[in-house]
Amino acid sequence: MTRQRTVHPHHLPPYLSLLILALALALFGLRYWVTVEAIALDAPTHVTVTPSGNLAVVVGHTLFVGDEAGVRATYDLSDFGAPFVLGDVAFYPNGDLLIQQGIAPRSFHDVLRTFDRSTGPMDGEMGPLVRCVLDTHICRPVAPNLRRPVALAIDPETEALYIADPGGGALTKRDRDGMRITERDEWSYVQQVVWDDGRLLILPYFDAAILSVDPGFDFFGRTLEKTPLLGLDHERLYPHALARVGSTWWVINERDDPLGGGLIRVDDSGKAIADVPLPEGSMALDLTAWRDRVIVADIGLRRVLRFSLDGYPLDDLAWPELTARLAPQQARQGQYKTVADVALWGLMLMFGGLGVAAWRQQRKKGDGATAEIAKPEAPSPRQTVVAAWHLGAQIFFGLSLFLGLLAAISWGFKGTVGAWGFLAGIAVLVYLAVLLLPRHAHFLDWRVEQHLKAQAQARLPAPLADPAVQWIAPSNRLVIILGVVIALTNLLPWLPFWFKEMGHPLSHEATWTWMVLSIPFLVASIGLENLRFHQLGMYDDRMWLNQNGSIVSAPIEQAISNRTFLVVQGSTTPLSLYPRRDIERLVLPLLHRAKPESTRDIGKRWLRKHPALVWGFWLWLVVLGLVVTFV
Repeated sequence: MTRQRTVHPHHLPPYLSLLILALALALFGLRYWVTVEAIALDAPTHVTVTPSGNLAVVVGHTLFVGDEAGVRATYDLSDFGAPFVLGDVAFYPNGDLLIQQGIAPRSFHDVLRTFDRSTGPMDGEMGPLVRCVLDTHICRPVAPNLRRPVALAIDPETEALYIADPGGGALTKRDRDGMRITERDEWSYVQQVVWDDGRLLILPYFDAAILSVDPGFDFFGRTLEKTPLLGLDHERLYPHALARVGSTWWVINERDDPLGGGLIRVDDSGKAIADVPLPEGSMALDLTAWRDRVIVADIGLRRVLRFSLDGYPLDDLAWPELTARLAPQQARQGQYKTVADVALWGLMLMFGGLGVAAWRQQRKKGDGATAEIAKPEAPSPRQTVVAAWHLGAQIFFGLSLFLGLLAAISWGFKGTVGAWGFLAGIAVLVYLAVLLLPRHAHFLDWRVEQHLKAQAQARLPAPLADPAVQWIAPSNRLVIILGVVIALTNLLPWLPFWFKEMGHPLSHEATWTWMVLSIPFLVASIGLENLRFHQLGMYDDRMWLNQNGSIVSAPIEQAISNRTFLVVQGSTTPLSLYPRRDIERLVLPLLHRAKPESTRDIGKRWLRKHPALVWGFWLWLVVLGLVVTFV
């Protein structure tokens, strides 16, 4: 009797595998590169008011100082030893500039950390904090050996300095000569320090509050007043920066975004009044009240936005020199975005085309899959297209999640989703390494593939090598469906990022809850992946079940079935996994001899065999309850 061999969807010629892998890597590499280049473009990072009442705007290494009539002076901060502003900037009462000297970072991590002022300390010392005379370019150190002062404030009477530690926890007070007076270390990621009419205000990220602290020596840092910050739906805000605007506070709420956030107005009690509308794609990084306007540095759009005091958007700040500086950056950013979108569409079209081709050929040629393992032979075109789609989809989504892990590491343990993204990324990497990569190792080299085939054939278990055993492989149509379901399942944890990119960021609580809800789906995807490697065998009065290399058998009278599931020696497989006509022709006529059992009892039997899943489910419920209760 002549039989076909069982062809698994993951069997693929090396040249086609290499082509798919090379194209996927090229498109991902292109998207990754343009993303890095876009982040590295110069953007407005600081806005503040000088002692003379002018507005100061920092763009890259350029400082613009002007008034309503236009720019009055332009300074190249490279002349002051600061080719790239690494921390906060401030002005002394006499107009001197307080800034940190340091080199211009160029790596991806350095660029991210430059903008993300709430991450931990950078490795290595980046330079001293210096006081510079703008006209003469003469600078003298006032606080050496600092890595990155994320927030600065100056007492206008004594010129004492208040510096937030780059690690985010310590607040240091120094005299006008830079001598350390005292330090307080008890807060989590201080985002801003504000001198407000004799009060020292600090903005700790995780406290979600404005703290008024004692600026003196004896009780330095003691909390005098705490104003919790609440959003419109009474959710906690995660502030990045704030500014006093009349009788209200304007707060930049990070919205789970490491580079900036949205704007919200709150009253003196910390309760939200209204959101401030921002353009699509906007990421506010810094803000200040200037005369009868609010000025916002927008790092997302490379613009300097203006608003009325009641939150109404006005035309952008349009100093000719500033516009000329930002216009090329905006144009280049648009080009990078276009290239990134083209790369993404290329990936989608490539794998989508493979999927459509596989579906059309399968419709044309039918869906027979009854076979046995025999001598290797060339795969048919239909099988090759199905395999190309499946492998391509795995590469596409695997690389997506791998780059998601890189982003999570780059952005540090970032408030809401950083730690979860880090753990999810590690889990996905382990999943890919353990379950997927060994199965596709053969596509790296043709000779290696032939060697592995020969070894596999020599070591083939007796049931698989026995030509008398009829084996049924999973339906190719179902394999494609499983691939799509697995891919979509693995993308669930990243939906909060996509909502943010579309301009509809989820709240902190919703993000946490969604991440926890995604965990069981990720675990379930591993089980779905294993279904691709099930095989059902029959010979005489025995049933054989091959689950990813683990083979069990039993007489048909000892098997258990409800005509939906089949249990052989404690191993369970769904009959819907296999082609219907093969099940109807070869399996169903024998099932009347198997032991009948309800679906519920089969489910209980399966759970007893997998106690770790039961304990994991209860642990997941506990974590979900804690998140809903306390986050």
